[in-house]
Amino acid sequence: MILIGKINFKIIIFVINFIYFLIAIDWRKPIFSQIKSREETNAVAENCSLNTDFPSLTRVLVLFPYQADLPHHILATQAIKEEFNKIKNCNFDLYFEYLDLTRFSGEIYQKQLFNFYKTKYKEKSIDLVIISNDIGRNLWLKHREKILPNTPVVFYDSDCQNFALDKLPTDFRGICYKVDYIQSVSWILQIRPAIKEIILVHGVGIIEQQAEFRAYDALKKTFKGQVKITDLSHLPLAQIKHRVASLSKRSIVVYGLMSEDVDGIRYRPLDVLRQLTEVSAVPVLSGYDQFIGTGTVGGYMSSIQQQANKAVLLGLSILKDQSTRNLPVITYSTNQFIFDYPVLRHWNIPLSALPPDSIVKNPQYSLWQLYRWQIIAIAVSFIGLISLVIYLSGLNRKLNHARLAYSELNASLETKVIERTAELKEVNSRLEAEIIERSQAEAEKERLIAKLNRLSHIDNLTSLANRRSFDLYLKQEWNRHYRTQLPLSLILCDIDYFKKLNDTYGHQAGDECLKRVAKVLKKHTKRSSDLAARYGGEEFAIILPETDLEGAIFLAESIKDNIKSLRIPNSASLVKPFVSMTFGVATMVPTQHQSLDILISLADQALYRGKNNGRDQVSV
Repeated sequence: MILIGKINFKIIIFVINFIYFLIAIDWRKPIFSQIKSREETNAVAENCSLNTDFPSLTRVLVLFPYQADLPHHILATQAIKEEFNKIKNCNFDLYFEYLDLTRFSGEIYQKQLFNFYKTKYKEKSIDLVIISNDIGRNLWLKHREKILPNTPVVFYDSDCQNFALDKLPTDFRGICYKVDYIQSVSWILQIRPAIKEIILVHGVGIIEQQAEFRAYDALKKTFKGQVKITDLSHLPLAQIKHRVASLSKRSIVVYGLMSEDVDGIRYRPLDVLRQLTEVSAVPVLSGYDQFIGTGTVGGYMSSIQQQANKAVLLGLSILKDQSTRNLPVITYSTNQFIFDYPVLRHWNIPLSALPPDSIVKNPQYSLWQLYRWQIIAIAVSFIGLISLVIYLSGLNRKLNHARLAYSELNASLETKVIERTAELKEVNSRLEAEIIERSQAEAEKERLIAKLNRLSHIDNLTSLANRRSFDLYLKQEWNRHYRTQLPLSLILCDIDYFKKLNDTYGHQAGDECLKRVAKVLKKHTKRSSDLAARYGGEEFAIILPETDLEGAIFLAESIKDNIKSLRIPNSASLVKPFVSMTFGVATMVPTQHQSLDILISLADQALYRGKNNGRDQVSV
């Protein structure tokens, strides 16, 4: 009888473990998938080990025209690394260089930069150069003779209509793209025929002129007479955002690129798109896959990842054959319809409305789609478990008579067990009470320590960081920027004639003024790396990591205007009848022979120049 009970228990444990096994198995099959052919890569990988002429160590220089943190550079870098990593039988040494031309574009900088590359790669035997962008290609054409004159070049992310192919050197091969907004607009007009106006948003900078203007002209020409096309490039970004926010549902926004608006203000195109989608009253279409995730619906897009992949494959073919004679001068990448699933849902665009073979990124799955087979397996197992329980219940009824025979024998033993159990429960209760008491004391201790630690870093009146926290954070950021060699900015600001405000309205009004000013500072320091602190009395400080002087001045001007808009009364002020502030701004890139005291001194000197020049201003 006992043996039967053990067998039944083991059966239940087995069923439970089987159910757990079914749950653990990943039965999911993605709804959206993108299958890419790798026949070309596999062919190179196979021949790499067979071709004795292929270098044992292949050095590849990859050149990007802008800074490393731009999204399309990040995507391209990742794609290039992944493509080379798939070649298991070859040893590749990749060198990545970022020219940072958006922030440093002068002739002197370019000349010194390429002189540096000449020295850097003088002793390196580079087998292949991969270049991104028309600007990067043109600069390399200008300077390659003094660096790597005989190394074959593969370029990508290039608008091949901007240059004459017959003027390229014979060892240049490229991957080109075409910007096409016509397909995107045709699709949206097909699924939403009520749309009567296309709002075209783009900038007027050099990048837009080189890569985009033909696409804009083609769009206008194609849909002329069908819908109204409104080009907002004559407006600054602030006015464009206001117009986009008030559009009717009969409109659609097409975003190209904006690196510079009509006022000459420079932007990152991705940041502009993110700002537009945050306020837009209608969907926003775009033409580059690196924009997915910024709030754009998507559209007929040029893929920087696909171009980078093709550039690597083209370069591998050149390395394998040691020649470019049998390869076309340029190869065009194919655009694809790419969409962002959460944004499609936001604008109520069903998947059934998408063109065939569309790529849908960031998909969201239902519980049934994710765990369909687990649910089925659990249901079947549960039914089996219920059947087993019914069988065991019948078996238990047959065993009840046998159990009754043992009941009297076990009665006395059970009494002793109950008594002993009661004693153990009492002891256990006392131990649990003691454990709870100690846990509560420990929790209270941790709470008090956390509170004390917070108070030691926070100014009680303004809830900003205090002077101690400011000193620690500035030292930390100084050391970090010394390693990264990026600009670090500091703003020191002072409330004009604050003592007169205290004398006129009382200290309570002065405290309230400090609190309102602190709220404005906190509102403008949005990045997690920024720090606003009470520097002392009516003086405040703002630490702006990885921010140049122009950005720091812009933030200071914004805070100054916001403070004045509060119109806090100060009739005793010699500047205006309400509260104003003076700002001192300083920016440095830390070096070995400098200390952070210099940065503080520069900001302090700028602050006092502002005071001496009449206050209510930003001084550098």
